[in-house]
Amino acid sequence: MSDVLYAVGVALLIGIAAGWLTAVAIGRLRARRLLSPDLDGFFAPATALFIYGAAEALGSYGLLAVFAAGMAFRRHEFEHEINTRIHHGAEMAGRLLELTVLLLLGSMLTTRGLGVPGFAGWMLAPLIIIAIRPALVLAITGRGFLDIRGRLFLGFFGVRGVAALFYAATVAETGDLSHADTTKVVWTTIACVAVSIVVHGISATPLTRRLLA
Repeated sequence: MSDVLYAVGVALLIGIAAGWLTAVAIGRLRARRLLSPDLDGFFAPATALFIYGAAEALGSYGLLAVFAAGMAFRRHEFEHEINTRIHHGAEMAGRLLELTVLLLLGSMLTTRGLGVPGFAGWMLAPLIIIAIRPALVLAITGRGFLDIRGRLFLGFFGVRGVAALFYAATVAETGDLSHADTTKVVWTTIACVAVSIVVHGISATPLTRRLLA
């Protein structure tokens, strides 16, 4: 338990501090003409990799640190000029990486593997989409961050589900579970991501029009 608390606490501290300092540094570097606008698209991926590596080197959770940094960076921008090119660069990098992961995931699917999660595993997917993720998002996002429609939108669609594959790979890599349990965890994760892709792919356009119109 102490290891988990340390890893979570350090990741949050690193992420929040790095996100806030990065946002402040961008404004000052830009004012002194030390940051070229031509490199804005590469700034976010490079910063995310640096924060991830620093958090992992200190024995904490790199992914959590990067997430916290993104939240801190975004909240700082509510009082500052939004750096459009940096966001576009981060979005483009995220989409390319997500597409790569999904292509690899599609090449792994087999009918035998999809039967591994069983009924309980497949039922976990709608539970996460409909109940767990919306409840968590509503709990951590205040009214000053987004209005109710934005919070509902984020709660349903959430962050990219491919992060779950990272956690499944981490579990498999530890070797703490038996082969059967590891296989079940991995394929249950794949099933949840597959359901999310189908559900969100079908509902993205109509719900975006309804909630964000």
